[in-house]
Amino acid sequence: MRERPYASVIATLGYIARGSRPDIAPTVAIYSQFAALRLWVHWEGIWHLCKYLAATRDYGMVMIANEIQIPDSAATKSRAENDFFPFNALDATPMDDPMQILTFADASHANEETGRRAISGLAIAVGGCIVHWSSKIQKLVALSTMNAETVVTSTGGVHSMFHTSLLRELHIHFYSPTVIANDNAATVSVASNAEHHA
Repeated sequence: MRERPYASVIATLGYIARGSRPDIAPTVAIYSQFAALRLWVHWEGIWHLCKYLAATRDYGMVMIANEIQIPDSAATKSRAENDFFPFNALDATPMDDPMQILTFADASHANEETGRRAISGLAIAVGGCIVHWSSKIQKLVALSTMNAETVVTSTGGVHSMFHTSLLRELHIHFYSPTVIANDNAATVSVASNAEHHA
């Protein structure tokens, strides 16, 4: 089993996941953790994943822009403060600005089995097109769901600021505030309340 190129197969699957098959990314991330100390069960999982890719070779993924805008009351508040406003993703309505930056941030608390750390998910859309996405295990152990969600929302804010400055450098104009959507009410409350920002 040691002679088999486990790391090479994992690297190839990671390349496929990043380039054209994001549906296998979480599985590849899990199996890549066992590159140094792998068991036969890991090889079986990789073999099963390869069979899945062969069986779904003709499948594709179509992403259709779902135009979203923050609620009107939040838009006024957002323009007065920094042009960033986290809001509850369930309050979304159709938007008018075709170049709005929209960030979706989510985390699953203590979902990683080996270290009980949270898994962060992040997707950033510019003009309705996904330009950045990631799914990572957080480096810290969050004490609550709100802590895990706050970490990924903060990371989403950093990436959103990068895309905002990139668009400005390219002289691409957008008029709507950057939106960071999160489904955790406690995180939205903490991010929206200036008293919590020391």
